[in-house]
Amino acid sequence: MTSTLRSRTFFFVAAVFLLVAGFRVGRAVFLPELPNFSPVPAMALCAAAFLPGWSPLLLVLGIVALSDAALAAALGFPLLTPEQMLLWGALVFIFALGKTLPLRAWGFPAFAMALIGGSVGFYLLANSVSWSADPGYSKSLAGWWQAQTIGLPGFPPTWMFLRNSLISDLLFGSLFFATARRMSLVSSEPRVAG
Repeated sequence: MTSTLRSRTFFFVAAVFLLVAGFRVGRAVFLPELPNFSPVPAMALCAAAFLPGWSPLLLVLGIVALSDAALAAALGFPLLTPEQMLLWGALVFIFALGKTLPLRAWGFPAFAMALIGGSVGFYLLANSVSWSADPGYSKSLAGWWQAQTIGLPGFPPTWMFLRNSLISDLLFGSLFFATARRMSLVSSEPRVAG
């Protein structure tokens, strides 16, 4: 890939990711009944799988930081909490997963499995962070299980967050994958083991 094409690809992807971040903020403000319907983990995996090097990680974290700041301003959330830093760490892990797996060569089935693994891992970490930080959960295995399944009274059950995360990651990941294929960033032929 020439440097001009690489540069165009990077800016196109950055523009798409900014639109996705806008969606993330708009969804949280205008559709709060869809908790955790967010393209962020899919964005991290796709940036790693389809863009060369590690610099796209800075793009992902920058866009997430911008959308987190917009969410903090719009919804009154605190900005830069220790829990938020751990979740950014989970995005780094998902990005690293995308860099270590040859998803471009394996095709969509492997890519979908990586999306599902990233969603589940992000969900488990996010709810474990909530369990450890929120005084509403008992600090026991039962409290951790509550954080992973039903959550706290007065809030939607946390399994809905996992459902929404899986749906959004597969939806946005599929769109990113189709766009990457269209831009010839990924092969249309899956690799055959041999």
